Amino acid sequence: MKLFQHGLQLTLAFFLLMPAWAQQANTSVIKAITKTPAGVLAQPRDVTLHKLQTAFFVPPFKSGGDKDFGGNGPQMRITCQLMISSNRQQILAMVTMSAKESKDNWTMAEGSQVMPVFNCNPGQSIQALGSGTGYTKMDISVTDNNGHADQFFLANGQLAVTAAQNSAWELTNPLPHSSGVELVRVVGDVDGEEAGSRTGVEIFFAPVAIKLLGNAINEIQLNIASTSPTCGINTCGSSASSTVMTFYGFPNTCEQMKAKLDASPNLINTIRSVSGYNIGIDPNSMRDRMNEINNRFTAVEARPNQMLTHVVQALNNRKPVIILTGWGSRTIRNIYANSSDPVSLNPNSVLHYLVIDGFNRQTNVYSVIDNGRRIYLKGDYIKQIVYWRPENAIVEGALYSNQVKPGMIIY
Repeated sequence: MKLFQHGLQLTLAFFLLMPAWAQQANTSVIKAITKTPAGVLAQPRDVTLHKLQTAFFVPPFKSGGDKDFGGNGPQMRITCQLMISSNRQQILAMVTMSAKESKDNWTMAEGSQVMPVFNCNPGQSIQALGSGTGYTKMDISVTDNNGHADQFFLANGQLAVTAAQNSAWELTNPLPHSSGVELVRVVGDVDGEEAGSRTGVEIFFAPVAIKLLGNAINEIQLNIASTSPTCGINTCGSSASSTVMTFYGFPNTCEQMKAKLDASPNLINTIRSVSGYNIGIDPNSMRDRMNEINNRFTAVEARPNQMLTHVVQALNNRKPVIILTGWGSRTIRNIYANSSDPVSLNPNSVLHYLVIDGFNRQTNVYSVIDNGRRIYLKGDYIKQIVYWRPENAIVEGALYSNQVKPGMIIY
């Protein structure tokens, strides 16, 4: 029995005593009994990368009498091709853009750039892109005819239509496309000169499938399986708190959490009781009601640029995080939020609770539960919607006086 238990050691010792020619002849035997280190992928594994996107690309000025499109278009052609780098360490996006004024004096910007959208860690390599079939080239021609606002297009050149509050602020005409492109953000004509300086394009991708060899993706995922959908108007807080309480082994339905939150003694619930309209709950009251069930939760008003640090530390300690977000009236849910778009009295603007339960360190993408549904959000997008800003002093006073402030998180 001892000989069997130590057979591997004896085999290796015998191998080391062999002459060099014999070692070479038996190398395959040693390879056969060598184990793959923990966490290393011995065979290519299917991996899905969420929320990849390019940087904002500004093609250089090329020709024309000046650098101002002057409200004349521009007419634009945009292409994008996903590919694997020659060393198999990156996913690259080759982006080209031309923008030409639609009449004399024919101002034009044109150029191309190859941009990395995913980088491997040491010990990883990309064996295939798009489940082995690859992605086609997106090629669209569009015209800026909306004044000076950003425009959003689908991968076939069709104008992307976004929904307002009652339709969940999402794309109403999503289009799966063989290029992997989900959305194209275009800046054409703006005030003043823009060719070569502000006219440009940003590409957002649908989930990208790859085959990855080597070390596993560097991430932490709590993978909360039991989630709670909403249970009425403005019950995202009830949904989020229910999901987190259930994760800790204290199951409370959305309806049960709503009853607890509605009983909170604060101005928000006084308004609800008088008007009959539920406008949600403030973070401190949510924390207090959760602590009445199990006293473990803290509410933090995180300073700018520190919120995601709090989130990652909590996830490392296996603690999901509830975040209070603010969407402006022009936000495209889960994809793009403009820094100049504030929380306002516009009915398409809203404050909203989300639960974060995972983080991919390589892509800076967070796993999120939104009203019981699994989504993925880029770190930069989360920072934008967590550090929302009120449109004016009236909105700020109404919210801040009830401890509803940017940067509020609960864990």
